[in-house]
Amino acid sequence: MGFFDKFLGGGGSSGSTGKLPKETPFFREYEHVQDMLAGAMSSIAKVRHFTSKRLHVIKKVNPQTPEAKRKLQRELEVSFQMQHENVIRFIAWEKRGNETWILMEYVDGPSLRGFLRDQLVLRQAKPPLLSGRDFITVYCQCARALQYVHGKGYLHLDVKPENFLVTGLKSVGETKVDRSKDTQVFKREVLEQAGGISVKLIDFGISMRIDEPKVGVGGSILYVAPEVVGGVQTQSQVGPASDLWSLGATMYEVATGRPPYLPAWFEGKPQHWQTLWNEYEKQDASVKKAYDGDMLKKRISTPVDVSKAPYSDAIRGVLKKCLELPMTRRFTSSAALVSELEKFL
Repeated sequence: MGFFDKFLGGGGSSGSTGKLPKETPFFREYEHVQDMLAGAMSSIAKVRHFTSKRLHVIKKVNPQTPEAKRKLQRELEVSFQMQHENVIRFIAWEKRGNETWILMEYVDGPSLRGFLRDQLVLRQAKPPLLSGRDFITVYCQCARALQYVHGKGYLHLDVKPENFLVTGLKSVGETKVDRSKDTQVFKREVLEQAGGISVKLIDFGISMRIDEPKVGVGGSILYVAPEVVGGVQTQSQVGPASDLWSLGATMYEVATGRPPYLPAWFEGKPQHWQTLWNEYEKQDASVKKAYDGDMLKKRISTPVDVSKAPYSDAIRGVLKKCLELPMTRRFTSSAALVSELEKFL
């Protein structure tokens, strides 16, 4: 498993949507430019089209377990249906030996996780990392992606910083904006910067249709909604509001530098929590289980303290409504969240 990819249950469904497009060989049309990510079961490389010279990405996947094969099948079936400016675009796929090669849109920027790691761990910056305007711009584009996905009849179910790619994003320090000013920010240079930000949602490997039975719903343990971890009865209620809670948790971390809930093991340690994750993973399994269990219980019973978000009361109000524990107190839909966020822009 990769960074933070701790799944609760199997995630997704074994059923097929029947929407997988025809296999289209493409690799001879592209030249290799740069390896971007290498792993045991998947790798990603930047490539260039011989004729048009446009950059794309080829993802090579070699699933070695039934679960990995199911996840790949679901990702292909769902991703090729998504055609939206805030969702990564899949272009073609083909089989090459035991591998499946996928041609994808190239995004010239990191994930939100990469941005946070660069700012908080490497540069040791302190929140707020983004002006209020940029924060809302990112938030709104993420919400528009979910609005589109939900409109297509799907739940993403793995909304987290790793699964949003961003371009044009700069920290407050890099834009030379006075951080002491109101974080809604009305400075011209920030308004211009916000216009260049682009967000893309990725990874539909554990997505489900909204109308599918919610059995074995999964997600990343730091970002799943309370109903996902509440047991069989609450999992049956999982819906669009669950993705909105995970988006709220993601944006809470962008605002404050940490997810809403962390195992108590991290509390009081001077290093940033991301630098300690591998150390935490090495703890005795029984120790981790106890800490994780406590964290999940808090998620069900303890409201998120949004007062730690260094933004205006209005922005904190949006975060709070996404992160309400009862689903009925959250936004009624992703469209309602988008409508609220657009008021700031």
